[in-house]
Amino acid sequence: MSPKQVLISTLIFLVLLTSSFFAFHELSQPITDYNAITHIYGLKKLNRDDIMSKFLKEKTNGKPILLINPIRIAERIKRNPLVACVHIKRFLYPERKIKIYIKEAKLWARYGSKIFNADAKYIANMAKIPSGTRVHKLLNSYNYVEIKSPHALSDDDLKLLLKLSKLIEKSTRSRVSRIEGDRDKNFCIATNHYIFKIGLLDKTALKRTERVTLVLDQLRTIDKNKTELEYIDLSLSSSQVILGRKLITNQNAEPSSKLAGANKPQDLKPTNKTAVNKTIASPKAAPKAKPKPVTL
Repeated sequence: MSPKQVLISTLIFLVLLTSSFFAFHELSQPITDYNAITHIYGLKKLNRDDIMSKFLKEKTNGKPILLINPIRIAERIKRNPLVACVHIKRFLYPERKIKIYIKEAKLWARYGSKIFNADAKYIANMAKIPSGTRVHKLLNSYNYVEIKSPHALSDDDLKLLLKLSKLIEKSTRSRVSRIEGDRDKNFCIATNHYIFKIGLLDKTALKRTERVTLVLDQLRTIDKNKTELEYIDLSLSSSQVILGRKLITNQNAEPSSKLAGANKPQDLKPTNKTAVNKTIASPKAAPKAKPKPVTL
């Protein structure tokens, strides 16, 4: 190597060394206010204070940005049950700043004091969150699917109920509002318009519930001014369903709040759109109709 090349190499080394020294010196300077250099994205229900309160609990103010541990801060932020995912990036040049990307949890149901997300996974217990806190207020403000059952539900039970609810919502274009189980472990799923009796949460529950689309297609032929359905029973293991109806004393009266009867066996096929029999009680008495399973 010639003396000229040695000189050039030495100069380059000195420049790089000097630049590195000044860069390290700059990055090692303490930051007095991380709130001013932190940008947060993806907030909907949560606000900036919900995230920064967790961030600043790490006693970040006064520390150089190089000593900030993004993984540890992300773990602290994720302790908020409304945070599904968090990603933190540090930017060192040309200006020091921190970006926090938040994905909020999508909530689905409340079972007792337990809250479950849109994947039927447990995320929080309201009984363990201090009342009056912002997290408690936010969780309490959601419009959950209310689940009630005298028996404990397993993770598989909850996942199946979620699948059944999605199927019913897709078919009815109506939101499921509640799910109830009885002592015999039979379940009902209710929307704003119908109550669906699902029966046991066994291997055939999903297949039985899939009949709801065919049933609803046929029910569009009902004269709703005279007859209202109380429930649709999909629990039978055969190809039949039971349509339970509210009966009305006259055409101008309001529907009765009590179940008065149900239809007799009748074929419901896509190619044979037979209207469901309509029964109207006389003004004096409302005779009880016998259940009428409908064969699909």
